[in-house]
Amino acid sequence: MPELNRQSEVDLGFDLTFEKRWYAFERALRWVLAFVLVAGVLGAFGRGMLSNRDASSQGATVKYERLLHYKTPSNIELQVPSVNGEARIEFCKDAAQKLGLSQTTPLPSENAASSETGPMIFRADPGQQTVAVHAPLQPSSLGPVHCTLKINGNDAFTIDQFIVP
Repeated sequence: MPELNRQSEVDLGFDLTFEKRWYAFERALRWVLAFVLVAGVLGAFGRGMLSNRDASSQGATVKYERLLHYKTPSNIELQVPSVNGEARIEFCKDAAQKLGLSQTTPLPSENAASSETGPMIFRADPGQQTVAVHAPLQPSSLGPVHCTLKINGNDAFTIDQFIVP
């Protein structure tokens, strides 16, 4: 039960039970805020250590972000081994459209299918074993993106990304 004390014509109320509950609430809120802050710095909400993904398969490597933001530029970087002086890359058509894949650097020497997905054929410089490809993205819709990336005709990578506002 709250106590009222009269001091200098002012009534002071003090409820020890309420004070203890309020202090526990403040302490819990501080932990929640600290957790959100650390998660944000690490990239749980995009662009950080937790968001970046590196994968290797069949001599190829891919680097990309798992969490993308709508209409915010991002990229996929590939190191693809060349076979007979050529490297073939094929993106899923749905994923390429959703991710806003418009072109690659370097430009493919040949694009056997549509202008968006490939298979795109890159010529390797003489004496080079791999071809470095940079694919800029600008996501054009929200939600999950699932794509199996084909390298030199083989399913090499499964890329799972999520686009948030």
